[in-house]
Amino acid sequence: MVFFKVTWIIHQTGYYRQRLLFQVRIAFRSSRFARLTHALDKQTDATVNASLYDVLANYYAKFVMSFQEHNETIDYLSLFNEPMDSYTHISDDEIAHLLGFHVGPLFDRLKLRERTKLTYGGQATRASAAIHVPAVMSNKNAKQYMDHIAFHGYDCQFNCTKSRNRYEEIARLHRDYPDLDILMTEICYAYNGDDPN
Repeated sequence: MVFFKVTWIIHQTGYYRQRLLFQVRIAFRSSRFARLTHALDKQTDATVNASLYDVLANYYAKFVMSFQEHNETIDYLSLFNEPMDSYTHISDDEIAHLLGFHVGPLFDRLKLRERTKLTYGGQATRASAAIHVPAVMSNKNAKQYMDHIAFHGYDCQFNCTKSRNRYEEIARLHRDYPDLDILMTEICYAYNGDDPN
């Protein structure tokens, strides 16, 4: 099963289209790509087979090119949803290798990065982004293909205090990487994980 989410508003009537943000989240339900479970707890065995990084890179490229065939552009591509935090347990080194030696070079060869900005994934929290973004960026090959930083806003949703909201973490990432777009790509207040009620 291939699952992806594209945030995209299309009005069915008329020609008006508003591109907000295209974030592709991909999870492979196949032993060829990854072993995922439907368990509600943390999925400790959701991994990506490194021998198939080229296959995965080709999948991302074909996905982007299929949109281009219909005169649409994917502006931002995130390789994984909440890597290391939730869905895909791939190390910083492994995801840097995937981006720096497989996805990034392929996108350059195909001239896809002229229109589609890459990142390795959007972390679940600002605190997690503050840990994993610098780790991935420390790999010189991955760094050259990091066009933006994505993160989610699940640090604090209720009873937020200055220390719990972690905005300084994102400000530090902006200071460290001023040329990169920084996007909060997901937040849902229907999730009450830290709500005592």
